[in-house]
Amino acid sequence: MALINTQLNLNQACRLLFPKGKAPKFRAKGKDKRSYTTNWINNNIEIIHKSDTENYIKLPKLGRVRIILHRDIPAEWRMKNATVKETASGKFFISLTFDAETKPKERKAELGRIEAFDYSMPSLVVSASGENDITADDIRWYRNLEERIAKEQRKLSRMRHGSRNYWEQKHRIGKLHEKARNRRKDFLHKLSCNASRSSDAVIVEDINLQHMSQSLNFGKSVYDNGYGMLRNMLLYKLNDQGKILVKVDKFFPSSKRCSHCHEVNHELKLSDREWTCRSCGTHHDRDKNSCKNLLDEGKDILNRWASGDSSLILASSGVLSGKKLHPQAHLS
Repeated sequence: MALINTQLNLNQACRLLFPKGKAPKFRAKGKDKRSYTTNWINNNIEIIHKSDTENYIKLPKLGRVRIILHRDIPAEWRMKNATVKETASGKFFISLTFDAETKPKERKAELGRIEAFDYSMPSLVVSASGENDITADDIRWYRNLEERIAKEQRKLSRMRHGSRNYWEQKHRIGKLHEKARNRRKDFLHKLSCNASRSSDAVIVEDINLQHMSQSLNFGKSVYDNGYGMLRNMLLYKLNDQGKILVKVDKFFPSSKRCSHCHEVNHELKLSDREWTCRSCGTHHDRDKNSCKNLLDEGKDILNRWASGDSSLILASSGVLSGKKLHPQAHLS
Protein backbone atom coordinates (compact mmCIF):
# COMPACT_ATOMS: atom_id res chain seq x y z
CA MET A 1 0.00 0.00 0.00
CA ALA A 2 2.94 2.39 0.51
CA LEU A 3 3.90 2.15 -3.18
CA ILE A 4 0.26 2.51 -4.24
CA ASN A 5 -0.17 5.70 -2.19
CA THR A 6 3.00 7.16 -3.69
CA GLN A 7 1.70 6.41 -7.18
CA LEU A 8 -1.66 8.00 -6.36
CA ASN A 9 0.08 11.15 -5.09
CA LEU A 10 2.06 11.38 -8.33
CA ASN A 11 -1.08 10.90 -10.42
CA GLN A 12 -2.87 13.62 -8.51
CA ALA A 13 0.06 16.02 -8.97
CA CYS A 14 0.08 15.37 -12.71
CA ARG A 15 -3.68 15.73 -12.96
CA LEU A 16 -3.59 19.12 -11.23
CA LEU A 17 -0.50 20.56 -12.95
CA PHE A 18 -0.69 19.30 -16.54
CA PRO A 19 -3.81 21.37 -17.45
CA LYS A 20 -1.92 24.48 -16.25
CA GLY A 21 1.05 23.69 -18.50
CA LYS A 22 3.25 22.70 -15.56
CA ALA A 23 4.90 19.46 -14.47
CA PRO A 24 5.55 18.11 -10.95
CA LYS A 25 9.04 18.71 -9.57
CA PHE A 26 10.83 15.56 -8.48
CA ARG A 27 12.69 15.77 -5.20
CA ALA A 28 16.47 15.76 -5.21
CA LYS A 29 18.30 12.78 -3.79
CA GLY A 30 18.80 13.18 -0.05
CA LYS A 31 16.04 15.80 0.29
CA ASP A 32 13.05 13.49 0.16
CA LYS A 33 10.56 13.22 3.03
CA ARG A 34 11.28 10.12 5.06
CA SER A 35 7.68 8.96 5.34
CA TYR A 36 5.20 6.46 3.96
CA THR A 37 1.42 6.01 4.07
CA THR A 38 -0.41 2.71 4.42
CA ASN A 39 -4.18 2.13 4.32
CA TRP A 40 -6.41 0.36 6.83
CA ILE A 41 -7.52 -3.01 5.41
CA ASN A 42 -9.01 -5.89 7.42
CA ASN A 43 -7.88 -4.42 10.72
CA ASN A 44 -4.19 -4.44 9.73
CA ILE A 45 -3.73 -1.16 11.69
CA GLU A 46 -4.92 -1.26 15.27
CA ILE A 47 -4.34 0.71 18.47
CA ILE A 48 -3.79 -1.56 21.48
CA HIS A 49 -4.26 -0.20 25.01
CA LYS A 50 -2.34 -1.98 27.77
CA SER A 51 -2.70 0.70 30.45
CA ASP A 52 -3.05 4.45 30.76
CA THR A 53 0.66 4.92 30.12
CA GLU A 54 1.35 1.93 27.86
CA ASN A 55 -0.09 1.94 24.33
CA TYR A 56 0.87 0.14 21.13
CA ILE A 57 -0.03 0.35 17.47
CA LYS A 58 -0.03 -2.59 15.08
CA LEU A 59 1.42 -1.72 11.67
CA PRO A 60 1.76 -3.87 8.53
CA LYS A 61 5.23 -5.48 8.14
CA LEU A 62 6.32 -4.04 11.52
CA GLY A 63 3.97 -5.56 14.08
CA ARG A 64 3.48 -3.88 17.45
CA VAL A 65 5.21 -0.55 18.06
CA ARG A 66 5.02 1.26 21.38
CA ILE A 67 3.65 4.79 21.07
CA ILE A 68 2.72 7.84 23.12
CA LEU A 69 -1.00 8.40 22.48
CA HIS A 70 -1.74 12.07 23.09
CA ARG A 71 -5.55 11.88 22.86
CA ASP A 72 -8.36 9.35 23.24
CA ILE A 73 -10.00 8.21 20.02
CA PRO A 74 -13.80 7.71 20.05
CA ALA A 75 -14.95 4.16 19.33
CA GLU A 76 -17.30 5.26 16.51
CA TRP A 77 -14.49 6.74 14.42
CA ARG A 78 -13.43 4.59 11.48
CA MET A 79 -9.71 4.49 10.63
CA LYS A 80 -8.69 5.27 7.05
CA ASN A 81 -4.87 5.31 6.88
CA ALA A 82 -1.67 5.88 8.84
CA THR A 83 1.38 7.93 7.86
CA VAL A 84 4.74 7.16 9.49
CA LYS A 85 7.30 9.96 9.35
CA GLU A 86 10.84 10.44 10.61
CA THR A 87 11.82 14.00 11.51
CA ALA A 88 15.22 15.57 10.94
CA SER A 89 16.07 15.02 14.61
CA GLY A 90 15.54 11.25 14.32
CA LYS A 91 12.11 11.09 16.01
CA PHE A 92 9.25 9.03 14.57
CA PHE A 93 5.62 10.12 14.46
CA ILE A 94 2.48 8.35 13.25
CA SER A 95 -0.38 10.44 11.88
CA LEU A 96 -3.73 8.62 11.84
CA THR A 97 -6.65 9.61 9.62
CA PHE A 98 -10.21 8.78 10.69
CA ASP A 99 -13.64 9.06 9.11
CA ALA A 100 -16.09 10.72 11.49
CA GLU A 101 -19.36 12.63 11.31
CA THR A 102 -19.26 16.25 12.42
CA LYS A 103 -22.12 18.66 12.95
CA PRO A 104 -21.89 22.07 11.25
CA LYS A 105 -21.21 24.92 13.65
CA GLU A 106 -23.91 27.57 14.06
CA ARG A 107 -22.70 31.08 13.31
CA LYS A 108 -23.15 33.74 15.94
CA ALA A 109 -26.04 36.03 15.11
CA GLU A 110 -24.55 39.02 16.92
CA LEU A 111 -20.90 39.95 16.88
CA GLY A 112 -19.72 41.72 20.01
CA ARG A 113 -15.97 42.21 20.26
CA ILE A 114 -13.97 42.46 17.04
CA GLU A 115 -10.16 42.30 16.86
CA ALA A 116 -7.87 43.31 13.98
CA PHE A 117 -4.30 42.15 13.29
CA ASP A 118 -1.85 43.97 11.04
CA TYR A 119 1.31 42.21 9.88
CA SER A 120 4.52 43.83 11.10
CA MET A 121 7.95 42.59 10.08
CA PRO A 122 9.78 43.50 13.35
CA SER A 123 7.06 42.26 15.74
CA LEU A 124 4.93 39.76 13.74
CA VAL A 125 1.54 41.48 14.35
CA VAL A 126 0.08 44.60 15.92
CA SER A 127 -3.45 44.40 17.33
CA ALA A 128 -6.13 47.09 17.23
CA SER A 129 -7.04 46.61 20.90
CA GLY A 130 -3.42 46.58 22.06
CA GLU A 131 -3.96 43.46 24.21
CA ASN A 132 -2.29 41.15 21.69
CA ASP A 133 0.66 43.36 20.78
CA ILE A 134 3.98 41.53 20.41
CA THR A 135 7.52 42.80 20.82
CA ALA A 136 10.59 41.72 18.89
CA ASP A 137 11.88 39.89 21.99
CA ASP A 138 8.91 37.48 21.86
CA ILE A 139 9.71 36.18 18.38
CA ARG A 140 12.87 35.64 16.24
CA TRP A 141 12.93 31.93 17.05
CA TYR A 142 15.19 30.93 14.17
CA ARG A 143 17.33 34.07 14.38
CA ASN A 144 18.21 33.34 18.02
CA LEU A 145 19.50 29.87 17.06
CA GLU A 146 21.06 30.87 13.74
CA GLU A 147 24.64 31.09 15.04
CA ARG A 148 24.43 27.68 16.74
CA ILE A 149 22.97 26.13 13.58
CA ALA A 150 25.75 27.63 11.45
CA LYS A 151 28.39 26.26 13.85
CA GLU A 152 26.93 22.76 13.71
CA GLN A 153 26.62 22.90 9.93
CA ARG A 154 30.31 23.77 9.62
CA LYS A 155 31.10 20.63 11.61
CA LEU A 156 28.86 18.61 9.30
CA SER A 157 30.66 19.89 6.20
CA ARG A 158 33.94 18.34 7.41
CA MET A 159 32.49 14.85 7.96
CA ARG A 160 32.38 11.98 5.49
CA HIS A 161 28.95 11.76 3.90
CA GLY A 162 26.99 8.72 5.06
CA SER A 163 29.18 7.91 8.06
CA ARG A 164 27.80 7.34 11.56
CA ASN A 165 29.19 10.65 12.80
CA TYR A 166 27.60 12.34 9.78
CA TRP A 167 24.08 11.13 10.66
CA GLU A 168 24.53 11.93 14.35
CA GLN A 169 25.52 15.47 13.41
CA LYS A 170 22.53 15.69 11.05
CA HIS A 171 20.28 14.82 13.98
CA ARG A 172 21.91 17.51 16.14
CA ILE A 173 21.18 20.11 13.46
CA GLY A 174 17.65 18.77 13.11
CA LYS A 175 17.06 19.17 16.84
CA LEU A 176 18.00 22.86 16.64
CA HIS A 177 15.60 23.44 13.75
CA GLU A 178 12.95 21.47 15.62
CA LYS A 179 13.47 23.61 18.73
CA ALA A 180 12.86 26.81 16.73
CA ARG A 181 9.82 25.25 15.05
CA ASN A 182 8.31 24.05 18.33
CA ARG A 183 8.83 27.44 20.00
CA ARG A 184 7.15 29.16 17.05
CA LYS A 185 4.15 26.81 17.04
CA ASP A 186 3.72 27.04 20.81
CA PHE A 187 3.73 30.85 20.76
CA LEU A 188 1.35 31.08 17.78
CA HIS A 189 -1.04 28.54 19.31
CA LYS A 190 -1.27 30.58 22.51
CA LEU A 191 -1.75 33.85 20.61
CA SER A 192 -4.42 32.47 18.29
CA CYS A 193 -6.20 30.69 21.15
CA ASN A 194 -6.38 33.88 23.22
CA ALA A 195 -7.61 35.94 20.24
CA SER A 196 -10.25 33.41 19.18
CA ARG A 197 -11.66 33.06 22.70
CA SER A 198 -11.84 36.77 23.48
CA SER A 199 -13.22 37.94 20.10
CA ASP A 200 -16.30 37.14 18.03
CA ALA A 201 -14.53 38.06 14.77
CA VAL A 202 -10.91 38.68 13.78
CA ILE A 203 -9.85 40.87 10.87
CA VAL A 204 -6.62 40.20 8.98
CA GLU A 205 -5.08 41.44 5.75
CA ASP A 206 -4.92 39.01 2.84
CA ILE A 207 -1.29 39.76 1.94
CA ASN A 208 0.80 37.52 -0.31
CA LEU A 209 3.57 36.24 1.94
CA GLN A 210 5.29 34.28 -0.83
CA HIS A 211 5.80 37.38 -2.96
CA MET A 212 6.95 39.33 0.10
CA SER A 213 9.54 36.66 0.94
CA GLN A 214 10.95 36.80 -2.58
CA SER A 215 11.48 40.57 -2.59
CA LEU A 216 13.80 42.93 -0.71
CA ASN A 217 15.66 40.03 0.98
CA PHE A 218 12.82 39.45 3.44
CA GLY A 219 12.62 35.68 2.96
CA LYS A 220 14.22 34.56 6.21
CA SER A 221 12.34 37.09 8.35
CA VAL A 222 8.96 36.32 6.75
CA TYR A 223 9.32 32.58 7.23
CA ASP A 224 10.63 33.00 10.78
CA ASN A 225 7.60 35.09 11.81
CA GLY A 226 5.06 32.46 10.78
CA TYR A 227 2.24 34.90 9.99
CA GLY A 228 0.66 32.49 7.52
CA MET A 229 0.61 29.80 10.22
CA LEU A 230 -1.07 32.26 12.58
CA ARG A 231 -3.83 32.97 10.05
CA ASN A 232 -4.46 29.25 9.56
CA MET A 233 -4.67 28.71 13.32
CA LEU A 234 -7.10 31.61 13.71
CA LEU A 235 -9.19 30.23 10.86
CA TYR A 236 -9.91 26.78 12.25
CA LYS A 237 -10.14 27.90 15.89
CA LEU A 238 -12.68 30.61 15.07
CA ASN A 239 -14.59 28.21 12.83
CA ASP A 240 -14.82 25.62 15.62
CA GLN A 241 -16.49 28.24 17.83
CA GLY A 242 -18.87 29.47 15.13
CA LYS A 243 -16.99 32.74 14.67
CA ILE A 244 -15.75 34.54 11.56
CA LEU A 245 -12.33 35.44 10.14
CA VAL A 246 -12.56 38.52 7.89
CA LYS A 247 -9.95 38.92 5.16
CA VAL A 248 -9.43 42.43 3.82
CA ASP A 249 -8.26 42.68 0.22
CA LYS A 250 -4.50 43.02 -0.21
CA PHE A 251 -4.95 46.11 -2.42
CA PHE A 252 -6.65 48.03 0.42
CA PRO A 253 -4.29 50.94 1.41
CA SER A 254 -4.33 50.26 5.13
CA SER A 255 -0.89 51.76 5.79
CA LYS A 256 -1.17 54.77 3.49
CA ARG A 257 -4.68 55.88 4.49
CA CYS A 258 -5.21 58.28 7.38
CA SER A 259 -7.51 56.64 9.91
CA HIS A 260 -8.87 60.07 10.92
CA CYS A 261 -9.78 61.73 7.61
CA HIS A 262 -9.26 58.78 5.19
CA GLU A 263 -6.83 60.76 3.03
CA VAL A 264 -4.38 58.45 1.20
CA ASN A 265 -0.68 59.31 1.37
CA HIS A 266 0.72 57.94 -1.89
CA GLU A 267 4.26 59.14 -1.06
CA LEU A 268 4.60 56.94 2.03
CA LYS A 269 7.67 54.69 1.87
CA LEU A 270 8.26 51.30 3.46
CA SER A 271 10.96 52.77 5.71
CA ASP A 272 8.59 55.41 7.15
CA ARG A 273 7.41 54.03 10.50
CA GLU A 274 5.72 57.31 11.51
CA TRP A 275 4.11 60.00 9.37
CA THR A 276 1.86 63.04 9.61
CA CYS A 277 -1.26 63.49 7.51
CA ARG A 278 -1.04 66.59 5.30
CA SER A 279 -4.81 67.00 5.22
CA CYS A 280 -5.75 66.94 8.93
CA GLY A 281 -2.30 67.07 10.58
CA THR A 282 -2.76 63.86 12.60
CA HIS A 283 0.48 62.11 13.52
CA HIS A 284 0.35 58.35 12.96
CA ASP A 285 2.31 55.31 13.97
CA ARG A 286 2.39 53.22 10.80
CA ASP A 287 1.29 49.91 12.33
CA LYS A 288 -1.35 51.34 14.70
CA ASN A 289 -2.82 53.43 11.91
CA SER A 290 -2.99 50.35 9.70
CA CYS A 291 -4.79 48.43 12.48
CA LYS A 292 -7.44 51.14 12.81
CA ASN A 293 -8.03 51.14 9.06
CA LEU A 294 -8.29 47.35 8.97
CA LEU A 295 -10.73 47.41 11.87
CA ASP A 296 -12.95 50.01 10.17
CA GLU A 297 -12.82 48.20 6.84
CA GLY A 298 -13.55 44.85 8.48
CA LYS A 299 -16.57 46.23 10.32
CA ASP A 300 -17.81 47.71 7.05
CA ILE A 301 -17.44 44.29 5.38
CA LEU A 302 -19.38 42.63 8.22
CA ASN A 303 -22.18 45.21 7.96
CA ARG A 304 -22.39 44.79 4.18
CA TRP A 305 -22.48 41.00 4.55
CA ALA A 306 -25.22 41.22 7.19
CA SER A 307 -27.29 43.43 4.86
CA GLY A 308 -27.01 40.86 2.04
CA ASP A 309 -24.23 42.26 -0.17
CA SER A 310 -23.77 39.77 -3.03
CA SER A 311 -20.13 40.77 -3.61
CA LEU A 312 -19.14 39.10 -0.32
CA ILE A 313 -19.05 35.39 0.38
CA LEU A 314 -18.77 33.45 3.65
CA ALA A 315 -16.98 30.17 2.98
CA SER A 316 -17.77 26.99 4.87
CA SER A 317 -14.39 27.34 6.59
CA GLY A 318 -15.55 30.59 8.22
CA VAL A 319 -13.67 33.07 6.00
CA LEU A 320 -15.57 36.20 4.99
CA SER A 321 -14.03 37.96 2.00
CA GLY A 322 -14.87 39.46 -1.36
CA LYS A 323 -15.38 37.27 -4.39
CA LYS A 324 -12.24 36.55 -6.38
CA LEU A 325 -11.84 38.88 -9.33
CA HIS A 326 -9.60 38.66 -12.37
CA PRO A 327 -6.24 40.43 -11.78
CA GLN A 328 -7.04 42.90 -14.57
CA ALA A 329 -10.15 44.01 -12.67
CA HIS A 330 -8.01 45.74 -10.04
CA LEU A 331 -6.18 47.70 -12.75
CA SER A 332 -9.43 49.01 -14.16
